Amino acid sequence: MGGSASKGEEAVTVPAGLPYSLWSNLPPELAGLVIQRLPSYADRARFGSVCRHWRYAAKLLQQAPLPPSQQPLPWLNFLNGTFRSLPEGEEHNLRPDKPLVLSANKGWVLFKEGLLGPAHRHYLKNPLSGAVIRLPGHCKAPIILPHGDDHDDSSNVPPSSSDSEEFNIWKVIVCTSDVIAAKISYHRLPDVVACCRSGSRAWSTGPCNGTWYEDMALYKGKIYTVCRNGGLFSHELMQVRRTGEPYVEPPVEQIVMAPPPEPDKPYANLWGATKCYLVVSSRGDKLLMLRWTIPCEHHCLTTEMAFKVFQADLEMARWVHVESLDDEALFVSTHCSKAISASSHAGQGRGDQIYFADYSLRSVKRTGCITRTCGVYDMRSKVVSPISSKWPINDTSKASWFFPSVEYGDSNHNV
Repeated sequence: MGGSASKGEEAVTVPAGLPYSLWSNLPPELAGLVIQRLPSYADRARFGSVCRHWRYAAKLLQQAPLPPSQQPLPWLNFLNGTFRSLPEGEEHNLRPDKPLVLSANKGWVLFKEGLLGPAHRHYLKNPLSGAVIRLPGHCKAPIILPHGDDHDDSSNVPPSSSDSEEFNIWKVIVCTSDVIAAKISYHRLPDVVACCRSGSRAWSTGPCNGTWYEDMALYKGKIYTVCRNGGLFSHELMQVRRTGEPYVEPPVEQIVMAPPPEPDKPYANLWGATKCYLVVSSRGDKLLMLRWTIPCEHHCLTTEMAFKVFQADLEMARWVHVESLDDEALFVSTHCSKAISASSHAGQGRGDQIYFADYSLRSVKRTGCITRTCGVYDMRSKVVSPISSKWPINDTSKASWFFPSVEYGDSNHNV
């Protein structure tokens, strides 16, 4: 465990060889002074794992907002147990006991154990604190909606007569301490929004309207999904009256139509030429969409990438093009995206920056151009540059963003 005091502060030194019993009785206020001088999330996690008293001190510190100098940038998750923190590129090898599947929000990572049968289970784990949330190994059959028809169901529980182990999780959102939502494809059907509580037997799936969703986000208590062309859908999270179990209320509503394609870029409507990401602003007051136009693999119509940001005007049911993010920077990836305030990171970043990393993209080589799978797009200069100048990272690296958080889950989350 290591760390240095911020500039202008007197370093804290402790005598070597202090008996363990005295360390464990360190008053919480003194322990708080120590942990505040640890700039690394990994070091803070190690601090909290020393003993019960230090863990309590770490939990107390979480309740107070950290100063700007203590706000680290996210890590790149290379999906092999290796993480790199920005901007220096410090490597964190978490050595997972099982192959990890994807990053989730609030510092969670999704793991999968077993392939088929009863052992086919998923669980969320905070790799820094060690907290675990068990997820269902079965998925209830989704409600199949007729094309263009709303589902009219007067009962409190959506009909779902069967479940299956044949499903894939593409994104996970921890909505509350006990409710988890996910973007799932069930038995080779298009995507649905599913939800569950920790320890539930099966995922409760919402309506299937034949749409393949590109991304999903939790915004002001609702789940929103976006399809490849930018159409926005709303999904209402409800609870069963008698049990409190969460479910997704039918119907699925398309509340915003896709923004019009750029007239000088007809290739933007081609399959595989665009990706859309949903991001909630750092203050939580805006729902943003990033549309990333990618050189198409099967149609040599462009060698240029293009990025556009839109804000959802839910009252007028439209997307509004955003020219500037002001103080905000966006970190987008298939599994986990987030907006941060650039001024809260002690000069480590600035606004109007889009940090993109997508492990699912293929690197397509063109004459004089290679499709970047990760980089930084400057909305002011319209230039794409490497993610970091302080350590070498290949522009075609396959990764996803991970936002570390040393949150110590409740006892019912741990196993």
